[in-house]
Amino acid sequence: FCKATGSTLVNAFQNYHPIEKTIADEFAIGTGSGPEGDSEYRLYFGDEWRKAKWNRIVVRNMISFIGSQKEQAHISGDLSSEVIEACVWDLVAQARSSWRARLPRPHVAESRWETPVEACTRAEEYESRREMELRLNSRK
Repeated sequence: FCKATGSTLVNAFQNYHPIEKTIADEFAIGTGSGPEGDSEYRLYFGDEWRKAKWNRIVVRNMISFIGSQKEQAHISGDLSSEVIEACVWDLVAQARSSWRARLPRPHVAESRWETPVEACTRAEEYESRREMELRLNSRK
């Protein structure tokens, strides 16, 4: 999954550039080209990303890619495409969460949007807190 998307880790999608909404929408209605070439594995992370025709094709491409890499990855056994698809969709959800973590959110107290610096700081503080919680819980 990481090799196909060009990311180093599933939870390191901060600098990922997903397909824009207009491209996914044009493909859905049949006026635009689909995931091919450089965009063969690029995902769409906008609204209704799970239902997007674009993502269904990208996930299908990833399943084919993963199947072709089994020997190189030293994976023994035979997983069905349905199992691989379920795993890939889970990875897509994790990647989207990672990507969205640093996007500006509404600042409720002041009725405005966060600045990119505030969003980055919030995400880093959350990661630090979460890391500490995991350390404490693993000691129990």
